Amino acid sequence: MSGTCLYEAWGGLEFSVRTGSPAFENVHGQGLWEYLDAQPEDAAHFARTMGSSSGYYLSDILEVHDFSAARLLVDLGAGDGELVAQVLVRNPRLRAIAVDLPAMAVHTRRTLESRGVSDRCEVRAESFFDAVPPGADLYVLKAVLHNWDDEQAAAILRNCRAASAPDGRLLVIERVAEDTGGTLRSVVNDLAMLVLLGGRERTLREYDSLLGRAGYARTSHGTGAHGITVIEAAPVP
Repeated sequence: MSGTCLYEAWGGLEFSVRTGSPAFENVHGQGLWEYLDAQPEDAAHFARTMGSSSGYYLSDILEVHDFSAARLLVDLGAGDGELVAQVLVRNPRLRAIAVDLPAMAVHTRRTLESRGVSDRCEVRAESFFDAVPPGADLYVLKAVLHNWDDEQAAAILRNCRAASAPDGRLLVIERVAEDTGGTLRSVVNDLAMLVLLGGRERTLREYDSLLGRAGYARTSHGTGAHGITVIEAAPVP
């Protein structure tokens, strides 16, 4: 995860601080997702890191949210696929659709097959900016919104809202920033989102604002022992 292409982007930190734009794109001449699409070895490293993160936080996520009532789950930005795979393993009646860009979707499929749940999860290699599978009763965005600025994050949420059933639910799973500015780790995480993607970490109040712009309202939230927060939201009629 901290290999050459990402580490080199930190050399452009001053550019990001001065402009608010991602240094990765300035250093490499293209955005991170476009770069990974053209560099399969780096994409594999990135996918493994995302899978490791999902495994680390899995107990927190399962403790905070009960997935047993869901029938169809859509995991947007599924990455390595570890989260959706583990949820499927624990909920035998659940079906899922995993969505990610082509560079990541190949790793999603591999994980689902290795966990023995590929028969219950369709993988779609596409962008959630273009389409979100309709009619699911649960949409999941884990470590997705912090990759994007407010306008792009709101666009993702609006696509979820348009696709959701009236009684559908949305889970936003993120490390939520403290209102006071937070620890050194949270500040570095915030800078990482800026340098690599032009995104940012957000407070709970800021997530509430984004959800409201997209026609959602927070119904509950909880934070696990490892610091990951699961925000549940429902469409506003």
